[in-house]
Amino acid sequence: MVIKENILSAAAYLEAERNRSKDEGKREFVFRQLIEMAGASKYHNLIVSNLLRALGDPLNEKGFEVVASDLRVINPEKSSFVYPDIVVFHDDTAFFLDDHLDTLANPSLVFEVLSDSTEAWDRGDKFRLYRSIESLNVYVLISQKRPLIEVFSRTEDNNWHITSEDDLERSVLLKQLDLSLPLSKVYRKVSFEEEITLEE
Repeated sequence: MVIKENILSAAAYLEAERNRSKDEGKREFVFRQLIEMAGASKYHNLIVSNLLRALGDPLNEKGFEVVASDLRVINPEKSSFVYPDIVVFHDDTAFFLDDHLDTLANPSLVFEVLSDSTEAWDRGDKFRLYRSIESLNVYVLISQKRPLIEVFSRTEDNNWHITSEDDLERSVLLKQLDLSLPLSKVYRKVSFEEEITLEE
């Protein structure tokens, strides 16, 4: 992830982003800064694919759509645009910025797969942007270095409650969607580096 100072308006960013080719990659626009997104690793992409399979049918049956990283999310209050790894929204009430249908304004749930270059961003300013979107009720962080899923859920008093799981034989509960997500499905075919321990 590379951050560049920029003086573009949100409208100018959106026009430029829509005119970019896929080979040029994607850029987020936050606090009047352009953020160039780095390419994802094999395991990052594998986790996203696993999530799409695990979430797709169960959530489609509940009236939700599950979409991978090409769908932008806008925070109108902050005039910011970001790309979640996976975004979930209710199909009947989805609100897009315009007829392009490429910029969603009311996500219900967002998943981000962590990497060394994005973890601080995903836990920090990006999460703060997500928290100010009223429709968002669940934010999920997934490690690709070890089995670990953290679920941040919005409470009735507008605070956030965290639950986590690191056992591949167990599941995390997405209570708002009445869905249990097994870690074994999320991490299917993902290998983890052996931990290095120092002798005392």
